[in-house]
Amino acid sequence: MRESVKRNVTYLEIAEQLRREILEGKLKPGTPVLSSRELARTFGVSLSTAHKAANCLVREALIYRRQGSGTFVNSPKARSERVLQIGCAVRKEFEDVKIARLLSIPGLRLVKRLRASGCRIRFLSGNAFADKETLLPYLEGLDGLLISAAYINLQECSYLHDVRLPTVLFQGDCELPLPFHQVLPDHMTGMRELFSRARQACFQGIIVIYPDHANGYARRDACILAAKEYGFMEIEEVEAEYPVNFYKLGLELARRCSRRLIVTCTDLATFDLIHAFHDVGLEPDREYHLVGYDDVEGIGVSPLAEPTATALSVDRNAINRYAEELLFSEIRNPSSCSHIIRVPTKLILRKTAFTQS
Repeated sequence: MRESVKRNVTYLEIAEQLRREILEGKLKPGTPVLSSRELARTFGVSLSTAHKAANCLVREALIYRRQGSGTFVNSPKARSERVLQIGCAVRKEFEDVKIARLLSIPGLRLVKRLRASGCRIRFLSGNAFADKETLLPYLEGLDGLLISAAYINLQECSYLHDVRLPTVLFQGDCELPLPFHQVLPDHMTGMRELFSRARQACFQGIIVIYPDHANGYARRDACILAAKEYGFMEIEEVEAEYPVNFYKLGLELARRCSRRLIVTCTDLATFDLIHAFHDVGLEPDREYHLVGYDDVEGIGVSPLAEPTATALSVDRNAINRYAEELLFSEIRNPSSCSHIIRVPTKLILRKTAFTQS
């Protein structure tokens, strides 16, 4: 005898059915909508599932709640005029100008894009993410959440699995095990271009300098993987535990960098190394070969008299654009899937590597 298996209806399916009836005109503007309790009975689901379905349509302005009266279908005009409330966890200022350019300005540019789209912004401080109970009041009334992974240490926020709000993570370098959309650099595109050129230049070995945090590890791993793909087996790893004197490290490396390619996984190290090599009389792309990551010179920071460092770079405007599109898409049409977008990196040639060939 074959037993029938009852499939649980999800809140997304309930929301989609109601959404379709509203958009097809089966439910006219001003028509009362079933309450969450009535939806739960109709679809055979829990009250919380029914409430989440209704909340989806409230966020999309397809329905609205009138206290003491019930829930009703919104008019097309009201839907088009609705202002989205977006929570933004981005760092607004840094004392260090280089870090500000790298981490603060790109995030604030995305906030500016959201405001230009008509959104109302609520900034969330790092303290808001102390724990779930602290965070939840900050999320009240929000339609979506944008988090800079360079501002919030998401490794310590396992409770975010329980946050049921359209969320996009950006400004991170490694994929995080969280149920959110993420926009990341694709390290391997630029790294493969780098080591394709390195193989032609016949370097004898690679030195990888990386900071001791998750983003540094992600860049290091991509660097080592690409180097091995192109036949490099002599790879020295140098972990930089903050605070670190990169100038002093540069003086030490100057004694043994001949015919080796140095890759710094952060431009916080790149220019101190260049200064150290210059001070001991080494000529770029002849007596030392250096590639940095971040390309701060490409975004308007010039620690040297002119753009000098060959660099791996990612299009930050593209990251912002994808993050904005993902957030709006998830607010309009919530899904049970998390999308990961990887933006290609590229190699920018300047004086410190690959210009002599």
